[in-house]
Amino acid sequence: MTEAERIDMLIRCCEAGNGAQFARRCGISRDAVSRLRTGRTTIRLHIDTILEAYPAVRRQWLETGTGYPGDISVNYVREHYEKKIKQNEQIIDTLIKRINELEKQIETNL
Repeated sequence: MTEAERIDMLIRCCEAGNGAQFARRCGISRDAVSRLRTGRTTIRLHIDTILEAYPAVRRQWLETGTGYPGDISVNYVREHYEKKIKQNEQIIDTLIKRINELEKQIETNL
């Protein structure tokens, strides 16, 4: 696996493919992320900031592609479902408000 492929995998697993979010979390520019993803820039230039932003990633894997990448998929799954839960809670709150409004209208019309 090339450096570019490892960065792309990290972005896909941890940020659902959102390079801009990856850039913000790492504190590097979007252009730098684009260069990393295409292999025009080496990981070594940003390795410490990436590992600081993603402590579950193993340095050896990020640098060389050998070994276990770390718990990046677990983090992605957790964050993904936390977002989905929050969205669903907002939908439920909206529906509860609408139901209460309709109940009031029904009571008024009786």
